[in-house]
Parts: sequence; structure tokens; C-alpha cells
Amino acid sequence: MKPLLPLPLPIRSGMSYRTVIHRIRSPNPTPSYRHAPYRPATTQQIVSTDSDQTLVKQRQERPIAPHLGIYEWQIISINSSLMRITGAISSGALYVFGTAYLAAPLFGWHLGSVNTAPKFGTLPPAAKAVAKFVLAWPSAFHDFNGLRYLT
Repeated sequence: MKPLLPLPLPIRSGMSYRTVIHRIRSPNPTPSYRHAPYRPATTQQIVSTDSDQTLVKQRQERPIAPHLGIYEWQIISINSSLMRITGAISSGALYVFGTAYLAAPLFGWHLGSVNTAPKFGTLPPAAKAVAKFVLAWPSAFHDFNGLRYLT
């Protein structure tokens, strides 16, 4: 019966598992970087010169990549950013309202639907439309974009 994996080098008894695996993986067993002894790169003091200062100045003047002045905006990147923003807004609003609703009895606030619906009904129609849009658009945009990403 032939072995499944031909061994390139002989394995002696008493060898560690790591050495065996290293010999199986590399046909030419050379010392790797991990096993090389530590040697300092230099023992000389590094002296700053005018060319070093020039290099530092050049590095400070380099543009940040990708630079916003030359970046071409795409619809997908804008949608992705808006989806993250609307998700943060929707979850933040949910947490704030949930905390306020739980703390309302302690402070004497009336946030139940029995008290909120008549107050909302007294608003002018334009204010109702704006309030509905401000509350519904972030969640609807986030939900529909999430479905688009899933499909």
C-alpha cells in the first residue's frame, strides 16, 4: 500500500512534531526567519541630515488617498453610506424613545398612544406630513436597501 503523502526527507525517531511538519512542507529544509538568531541591524548612531528633512517635508505634502477632491462618487457608495446613516438614526431613535417610554412614569411624562394621538391630531396637515416623512423615510430607506442588498 502506497502512502498518501510521499515524505521528501527521512524522519528519524525522536524528532519533534514541528520539525517533522517543517520537513514535510518544505523539500529544502532551510532555516526560516522564526528560527534565525537575533542580530541588530546596526550599531551605529543614525545622524539626521538635510536629505532626511527634505524627505519628511515631502511626506507631509503628499495627498491622502483616496483624496476626496479627485474621488468620483458612485451611486452604490452613496447608498451604502446612507444605509449606514439611516440605520444608526433608526436604531438611535428607537433606543432614545424606548428609554424615555420606560422612564416616563418616573418623570410624569405621558408618552402613551392615548395621550400622543390627540396631540398629533391637532397639528396642521403640513406638519403631519413632515413629521410622518421624518419618522418613516429613514426606516423605509434602510429596509428597502437591505432587501436590495439581500437580493
